[in-house]
This record gives sequence, C-alpha cells and structure tokens, in this order.
Amino acid sequence: MKAADTILARVRAALPEGKVTPEALLPFEFDHLRALGLSTPKARYILNLVEHVHSGKLQLELLPELEDEEIITQLTAMKGIGRWTAEMCLIFTFARSDVLPVDDLGFLEGVRVAYQLPARSSKQEACERGELWRPYRTFATWYMWALRRLSKI
Repeated sequence: MKAADTILARVRAALPEGKVTPEALLPFEFDHLRALGLSTPKARYILNLVEHVHSGKLQLELLPELEDEEIITQLTAMKGIGRWTAEMCLIFTFARSDVLPVDDLGFLEGVRVAYQLPARSSKQEACERGELWRPYRTFATWYMWALRRLSKI
C-alpha cells in the first residue's frame, strides 16, 4: 500500500490540478507514466482506459444508471480490469449495497473467521452463504473484512 500511495502522489503531483481524471491523463505518454513509477502493465492499462473514455467507448457518466452486472461487463471489457476491480468500483465508487466479492481473499478469510471454518470457503460456498445476506451483501462484506482484520490483532 505504501508503494501505491507513493506512486499515486507522484501522479497527482504531475497533473495540473492534482486530480486524476481521464482528461488530465490524456496527454500522458507511456514513458511518462513509467517514470512516475507505474509498472509496464499498469501504465498500459491506464492508457487503454483513458483512450476508452476519450473515444466514448466507455461513458463514465452513464455508469451510475446501469445495473451492477452491466457495469461489470463494461469495465471488464477493458484490458487490465477484472471482475474484482469492477466489484470494488461498485462498492466504493457507486456505493452499491448488494455486492459479494467472492474473488477477494480478505472477504473469504473473514467468512472463515466468522464461521470458525478450518479453511477458506470456495467461491461457490461463499456465493451460497452470501444468498442469506441479500440484498445487503456489501454490508456483510464490510463485516467480513473487519473480522479478518480483528482476528489478526
């Protein structure tokens, strides 16, 4: 996390207003992003995302109006964005209340702690358990993350 925070601070410092937006990143070239500390794949993914937004292939302003699965479909159509990333966007950017990120190891570990399981649940088992929490699976996820952290204290 410290490295990511450092890189984000460098990117913000390199932007005219310090705000990370597709428009602000549009003039950035690959080598500039690499010089700021981004890995080769991440620099490529960011430039791909910026191009999708700039060309209109991805319309960020319309995403809040879409259903969760449609947002996931649109975001994961871009190289470098997987389902986990899209689900984190649903939770933290769009404040959706019914997201169950079964690809998140912290979540799975929280389920293991909460239910005193000898091993982490499979994704399928986590999905089945998550049905009990519908339509508030995001809130259950937050509790699982908290339990995981507390179990390490």
